[in-house]
Amino acid sequence: MKKCFLIIFILCNSFVFSQQKGKAWFLLDSIDEKKLSVQDKYLFDSILPLYHKAAHDSIRLRQVIFLSNTLGDENIWPRYNNLALKMAEKGGDVKAFLIYKTYALNNIAYLYSTLKNDSKKALAIYEDIYKIQSRLNDLTGLSATTNNLANIYKKQGDIDKAISYHLKSLSLKEQNHDRQGVAISYNNLGSIYKDQGDLTSAVNCYSKALKIFEAKSDNRYIAITLNNLGRIYQNQDDYTKALENYKRAKKLFDYIGEKQSCALTLNNIGEVYEDTGESETALKHYYEAKGIRESIGDKVGVGNSCIFLAAVYNKAGQSDSALILLNKSVECFTGNENNYSLTQAYSLIADVYFTKNNIPKAESYAKEALGIAKNFGFPVLIRDPSFLLYKIYKKQSKIGPSLEMYEQYIKMRDSLNRIENKKGVLKQQFKSEYDKKLVADSIAQANIRLIQQNKHEAEIAKQRLFTYGGVFGFVLMLIIAFISFRAFKHKQSANKEITKQKIIIEEKQKAIVDSINYAKRIQYTLLAHEDLLKSNLKEHFVLFKPKDIVSGDFYWATEVSGSGFLVSSSNPKQETRNKELFYLAVCDSTGHGVPGAFMSLLNIGYLSEAINEKGIYEPHEILNFVRKKLIESISKEEQKDGFDGTLVCFEHSPFEGGQSASGGQGDVNVTITYSSANNRVLLFDNKQLNELGYDKMPVGQGEKQDSFTLQTVNYNKGDILYLLTDGYSDQFGGPTGKKFKYKQFSNTLTEIASQPLSQQKEKLESIFNTWKNDLEQVDDVCVIGIRL
Repeated sequence: MKKCFLIIFILCNSFVFSQQKGKAWFLLDSIDEKKLSVQDKYLFDSILPLYHKAAHDSIRLRQVIFLSNTLGDENIWPRYNNLALKMAEKGGDVKAFLIYKTYALNNIAYLYSTLKNDSKKALAIYEDIYKIQSRLNDLTGLSATTNNLANIYKKQGDIDKAISYHLKSLSLKEQNHDRQGVAISYNNLGSIYKDQGDLTSAVNCYSKALKIFEAKSDNRYIAITLNNLGRIYQNQDDYTKALENYKRAKKLFDYIGEKQSCALTLNNIGEVYEDTGESETALKHYYEAKGIRESIGDKVGVGNSCIFLAAVYNKAGQSDSALILLNKSVECFTGNENNYSLTQAYSLIADVYFTKNNIPKAESYAKEALGIAKNFGFPVLIRDPSFLLYKIYKKQSKIGPSLEMYEQYIKMRDSLNRIENKKGVLKQQFKSEYDKKLVADSIAQANIRLIQQNKHEAEIAKQRLFTYGGVFGFVLMLIIAFISFRAFKHKQSANKEITKQKIIIEEKQKAIVDSINYAKRIQYTLLAHEDLLKSNLKEHFVLFKPKDIVSGDFYWATEVSGSGFLVSSSNPKQETRNKELFYLAVCDSTGHGVPGAFMSLLNIGYLSEAINEKGIYEPHEILNFVRKKLIESISKEEQKDGFDGTLVCFEHSPFEGGQSASGGQGDVNVTITYSSANNRVLLFDNKQLNELGYDKMPVGQGEKQDSFTLQTVNYNKGDILYLLTDGYSDQFGGPTGKKFKYKQFSNTLTEIASQPLSQQKEKLESIFNTWKNDLEQVDDVCVIGIRL
């Protein structure tokens, strides 16, 4: 989406980016155009000519604000934001300048709240913005600012002020007829009320949000809100309402094709059936969730499903079946030593072995569980292994350790009892509120019936008086009845036609969605299969999140056996005998959704043709071939479609003489080369994250048609290679709806690079979802990490 937006700007403003322009052009000192990204150059090329041609200060200010909001370089955009603030302040009390001033201040508040973590300073700036917007009666701006103030106060723990500002934001959105914003405010309030234990208010807020999402037919948010409501009812043991909400959510997730959310909802349904003693039905839903997670490669999800299944089998006395599933779950959590679920798995394994009287193994796993549990500090995780170790030590006549574990168990048990007692009080309050509501409703209904009865008696008396009115009144009633009947028949006919058209539209919509889901299955079969990646990469993760059902981003792989000749511009017949080549491509095709998916299929086809049919083996020559094919097939129609991406070649070959420098027989040397088009390649070397070289031109029609560069990766064992598209860093979100940006993304990778790769994927996905929150995903996301 971002690329299409930039291309439109360039077409509408046919200016060529000028080299070596100074402060007079850039408005700021020290802008090194050589260090700018291609997209930032495009922005300057599009916006600065408009600035210099503008006749009014307000138009110039608008262009500077646009630059500060859109530039990707975090060392540059804050400087333009400061310039915008100075320009706005020169405009005094003119409305347009005051509005632009609030935009600039909002960006500064974002810097303090998100990047500098100074909520006190951010709060002061948001309050200044609030005063300006109040003077201007800017309802849209005020609703956003009050929401930001509420989030800051919640972060500081001032819940009363957080609720107060969320209510103000809600009121402003209602005045401004912003229904989507109203629903989001209700969800924000519901979350706070739930955390505070005010379940009646939480349910009320979620229910209001649900009505709005239903009116807008926003299936995804409807399903999310239903899950929130289901969890509240389940925690209060209202299993009927919990199931009702969960089942509705599952149908919607099925309809829109969100498999991961569907699996989570199936697990919730299984928990309800397990709580009500319907073990067979619970197992059915747990197995269905496990199957979905296996089909999408959700390894951690599969592990969690195994734990739920094992717990059911263990309660039923089928310890061998439980043990098989628990060992599977531990295998899934390998590399996640501090994982919450791993503690549950170890604790259950210990319990099974104790039941089977295998005391050494029971003790070993219980210690493992307790060791990890103490890192979390959750009483429920510490309680169970503590009690089991107490029983083990008691059986072994180890009085001291046994007493220590028993005291620890009692401490955790009492803590949990306090929580359960509080839950019981809240449950009673929750029930009491609804009982009161039912009584009030009953009284109201009785009053309505009484009023209706009195009205009916009065009508009879009146009718008796008017019966003597004669024929005129009777004839008049007949005429009115005839007219009403004709109107009714006409309306009935119209309603039938509307219903018929609605059914036709719904059927066509379902057919379209079914077709796109089928296209998704086709596209996924062409992506790199996990078995192929496992057989060629030592350790890796794949984070792949399409914006829509199908994706313009893709990751593709193939392998080539050792015999043949390497097609190269420098040596057309260089032998590759006794070598094995593995190729991995991570690419971002033009567009997303259905058009992007078509482009990805075309691009995969040309990559496969280059390597597997034409015998071209060097990455840069492969990209040259694909670019030529794209220009010949698409650019003839004046289209500039293609892709940005990286193609990596892992060349496996034996050391000369069959022996490595380490002395091992048959060791394999791995040489890594790549070529990258408009796409960053990152290498973490146990010290820092380094950006490797890439060509600033696309695979397709572009300003330059130079040959792509062949790059070599110099690495040490244990380094991590990251391949990615720009979707992650381009996502809008956070407290003020800003882009995540590349710098914040690279800082995130640096912070988590020391963790196992499977855990890195979880962290990246969690950070992305938290940042995006309720906003729409703007582009496809693909990030792959490989330990070398």
